[in-house]
Amino acid sequence: MRKLFYIPFYYMDWLGSDARARLSRSQRWAFLELVMLAHLENGLPNDPTFLARKLGIESAADPDLKAALQEFEKQPDGRLHHPRAMAVLEDREKKSNAENARWRPKQDDDDMGF
Repeated sequence: MRKLFYIPFYYMDWLGSDARARLSRSQRWAFLELVMLAHLENGLPNDPTFLARKLGIESAADPDLKAALQEFEKQPDGRLHHPRAMAVLEDREKKSNAENARWRPKQDDDDMGF
């Protein structure tokens, strides 16, 4: 999946999400940073110690990190992904491909009608 330089953030979905309701304020921040990292790196490595260091958290046993990681799902590639974030990125990728397809020359256009 191609990297985007922004993250589509649907604030109304976030404010009404079950994840937000389950997480404390500090857990929410860890969760949002994990979503950003997952977006940047096409998922997260399933390594809580590494992720704790990336977030500036002292220990992989930190309850905020543990709670935030429970919102992610392990995929067949072994990486952690958040289902909603993946759906948004896949939708954006489809739209981007459709937009780019408009500008690609068709096979028949190459011969210029000769």
